[in-house]
Amino acid sequence: MNIIRILSKIYNLIFPNRLKIKKLIDENAKLKKQNTYLKQHCDITKMKVADGCLRKYQLDNLEYVYTYTNFLKNELNISCFLESGSCLGAIRHNGYIPWDDDMDIGLLHSDYNKLIEYAKKNYIWYDTYEIKENAFFYYDEIIKNHKNEYVAILSPFCLHIYKGESIKDALNAEFFPWDYVKETVTENEYLEYIKNIRLEISKLNSWTEIFDFYKKIEKNNIFSDSPTSKIAPGIGHWDFARHNTRGLLDTNSIFPCKLAKFENYKMFIPNDPEKYLLNTYGDYMSFPEDVGISRHWQEMDNVIY
Repeated sequence: MNIIRILSKIYNLIFPNRLKIKKLIDENAKLKKQNTYLKQHCDITKMKVADGCLRKYQLDNLEYVYTYTNFLKNELNISCFLESGSCLGAIRHNGYIPWDDDMDIGLLHSDYNKLIEYAKKNYIWYDTYEIKENAFFYYDEIIKNHKNEYVAILSPFCLHIYKGESIKDALNAEFFPWDYVKETVTENEYLEYIKNIRLEISKLNSWTEIFDFYKKIEKNNIFSDSPTSKIAPGIGHWDFARHNTRGLLDTNSIFPCKLAKFENYKMFIPNDPEKYLLNTYGDYMSFPEDVGISRHWQEMDNVIY
């Protein structure tokens, strides 16, 4: 036994990192079990709202987005609706998902283009054409150079309208374009098209290449310039390029939009939010893998000051 203890001590001295790694692996396995247990025994709809600085940011950003989307409707005749995580929050939590830190806003592609043209003329404009990675560093720089002005930043996945003093405190409205789909396009044709699009985008190394690719596919056999009975995330939407969408939606599941409670406001959401959310997330009432993780705040933590 003494020999075993001595050999064990020698091993610990020689391979301390291996022991640390094993300890971390064991701790991670334990946390996964605890996380799984909590997910199975808790009701996601009864989670407490965020607190601290995240909650303050949520409420400040909500007021900003609410005021701004009303301006778009009243002054520019641009109609918007809550989509993605914001729509999910409205249905599942009557407001923000407790760990969410942004607001996702959908609109028709024609209105998206109208907003882009307005932003180019009236705001500080930045199209991110030269960005490759770590976009928040570039966002931070331009916002700091134009404090408390409207800063419009077009990425290959959405249009941001920021207002603040730095990326860490700037209020942010994210806009995502939607397109009608031609009546003759079948579900399988659409899914095959999207599959090929995402395969091509995955091969591209920079946002410049993605923007160039978008220009090549502006004319296609899938999307329609006129209203149809089918609709889907359009070119320039995050879900078009990256998300595993489950297929087409009936236009009447999105329009006409209806009002729903979001915190202390009433905001527009899709006409059939349950159908939309099921199409987007699947079982949207269950706990997701990233529960508790504020995606944008995590990215912004990497911004150097």
